Amino acid sequence: MRPALATLLLVPLALVAAACGGAGDETTDTRLEDVPPLAPAGRVGEVVTLELEENPTTGYRWVPTTVPAALRYLGRDYVPDEPQVEGSGGTARFRFRALAAGATAVEFTSRGPDGPDDPPRRASVSVVIAP
Repeated sequence: MRPALATLLLVPLALVAAACGGAGDETTDTRLEDVPPLAPAGRVGEVVTLELEENPTTGYRWVPTTVPAALRYLGRDYVPDEPQVEGSGGTARFRFRALAAGATAVEFTSRGPDGPDDPPRRASVSVVIAP
C-alpha cells in the first residue's frame, strides 16, 4: 500500500533582524505566522512533506536542525518556480515519516555562503499528526 502524502505549505512571512552587541551574536530569524491546520498534516505511518521557500542561487539553503522523535527525516528536494529565470527561487520540500501522533515542530536553519560569518535564518514549522 502506498503511503498517503500530506503536504503542509508554510511560507516565511517576515524576516526580523536582531542586532546584539558582540560579533557573531547577530541573527536573522524567519518567523512563520502560526497558522493552525484545519486538519492533521498526516497520520502515523504516512509521509508528511513540509515546504519552505528557498533561493539557492543566493547561497542559502534550509536544513532541518531539530527533528522531533515523532518524525523521521527521509530527505529533501527542490522545485524551482515557473518560469525558471536566472535568480528566481523555488520551494524546498522536506519529507518525514510520521512515527507518533500529536503536535510537534521541526526547526530549520539557513546559512549563507559566508558560513559562520553570515547570520543564520531560522524557521519553526508546526506539525499535527493524527493516530
